[in-house]
Amino acid sequence: MDTSPEKELLLGLLQNTHESLKWMWQIIMGAALVIAVQTSYIDVLNVLQSLTSNNTVITDRNIIVIMLLIFAYLPMYFRIFYGDNRFIDLSYMEAVLLKRKDLEENVNFSQFTGLSRFFDLWSLIFHAILFIYLSTMLNQPFIFIYVATFYLAFNSLWLIFIVFRNGVSIRLPDMSNYTERMYSAVQGNINEKPRNDALMFWIFNNVVHFFLLVIVISTFRHYGLGNDDLLIYICIGLFLSNSVIDLIFTWEFYFPNLDKFVKLSSNKRAE
Repeated sequence: MDTSPEKELLLGLLQNTHESLKWMWQIIMGAALVIAVQTSYIDVLNVLQSLTSNNTVITDRNIIVIMLLIFAYLPMYFRIFYGDNRFIDLSYMEAVLLKRKDLEENVNFSQFTGLSRFFDLWSLIFHAILFIYLSTMLNQPFIFIYVATFYLAFNSLWLIFIVFRNGVSIRLPDMSNYTERMYSAVQGNINEKPRNDALMFWIFNNVVHFFLLVIVISTFRHYGLGNDDLLIYICIGLFLSNSVIDLIFTWEFYFPNLDKFVKLSSNKRAE
């Protein structure tokens, strides 16, 4: 294995970038969750106080909408927060470590240019700022819906850029045998890039739900259906669908099957 000072310096720089991005992302997203808890707690408390005082300005409908928004927000928060954590790990640590045994041959560090790392930094900051704003809108259902819909569009564009930066064309994702293909990549099969399949699944999932949301919102507004509650419930259902479908189909990206990975490794050594 190549342990030249130059290569070790490059790996150290990538590790520092990884830690900086991750700390920044976790701190800002932690603040977003605190704001969400504060916003929802204060609003639920106000609703309960108004109900006990027979105030007709705020009704039990408000608490239902707030609770449904929280119900949609939490899985969205989890998959974005944890998913981008996994993206940072894969991009700056795991992807390099998988190739570490081949350092003496060639490691392509061109994907880690200053401009590329600068883009990752500011795109993650913008992601987090949008989520902080989203956290403050749990008591404003329509603004929440518009911001969350825009978030899906922005996230899709960002992911498309990342996929092309990885040198992979957009194609239908294949999440089958994810752990087996990740193990194959560790063994040096350059054709196996399972992490790109997870990113591409995010793209297709987000784009489909973005257009469904736009169609629903436009239909209600254009035809003046006037049933705001129904519009809110449909949009919340689509946000939940987006999160649940993502978690089901990319589960092994979020939580790689370590037992299966170890068994594959043991079987390889036993051969």
